[in-house]
Amino acid sequence: MIGKIIDTDSPTISYTNSVTLIDSNEKTWEFKLEDQFNHFTPSHFMNHMINGDLIKVVFYYDEDSIIVLDISDYP
Repeated sequence: MIGKIIDTDSPTISYTNSVTLIDSNEKTWEFKLEDQFNHFTPSHFMNHMINGDLIKVVFYYDEDSIIVLDISDYP
């Protein structure tokens, strides 16, 4: 899934609980982060959100949540 970050829940400077994206069809996705991705710190998420840069998210569905397997800059 490719989209723009519109919100992030990051209670500390080193931990992100979730990130919310909007895709090209204007569908909103909230992703729970069970693992932290060292290359995507809370400040990196905020930088993407402020600049409107796209990210690519690989995920799977788990009961009530969407769990992130990988996040990368796009393209």
